[in-house]
Amino acid sequence: MNEYILENYNSMVGKDDICLHLGDLGAGLKKRNNEFKDLLKKLNGRKILLKGNHDYFDDDFYLDAGFEEVGIFLSINGYFLNHYPLDKPSNDYIYKEFLKSKAHTIIHGHTHKNIIYNDNQKRINVCVELTDFKPILLDL
Repeated sequence: MNEYILENYNSMVGKDDICLHLGDLGAGLKKRNNEFKDLLKKLNGRKILLKGNHDYFDDDFYLDAGFEEVGIFLSINGYFLNHYPLDKPSNDYIYKEFLKSKAHTIIHGHTHKNIIYNDNQKRINVCVELTDFKPILLDL
């Protein structure tokens, strides 16, 4: 599966393209950190990671694997990108940042299928299971 995703990714992402990864890069590879780091280094482009719940390593691990930046969210042009769909408003940090951003759309991963929420919030789920295991182009 990893090689299939790598092949799809590199066929679409060029050396100078900016690619935002919305977390859970290391699911299943927690104990194989050298193999995982080598795999990440093979990904084309200028990579930014917005960490998810299965990104077990510290930021330096991902920076050493070729990521230019590591964070947990990014707000740009009315879009709020992070790992979670933010479907359960709470007092947590990410949700507060989303509210401050006044973004009109949440772009997320985390859920491995499309879910209909009852809150009228626009969401785009970019989990690889929903994108044919390929990156998608977002014009932000």
